[in-house]
Amino acid sequence: MCSWDGSAAGVPVRLLGPPTSAPGAWEAVVDVPDLTAAGARAQPMTDDGAADLYGDGKEAEDLSHPAWQKSRGAWFTLGG
Repeated sequence: MCSWDGSAAGVPVRLLGPPTSAPGAWEAVVDVPDLTAAGARAQPMTDDGAADLYGDGKEAEDLSHPAWQKSRGAWFTLGG
């Protein structure tokens, strides 16, 4: 999570990273909340294509069965 003052010259400041160490790369935000609301929640999605989800040495995008290829979403409560 980052903080940004909204100005064109402002630089985002990283406050927190996602509270997970699961494989995959955070790629998109599905739901963008009102960031001024207390307890607002955001839902990012992962791209797990390059992740070894099953510990078998294969990247998810190379798995033969489509149901084994996954993306993951998680809800995070934002703090300020």
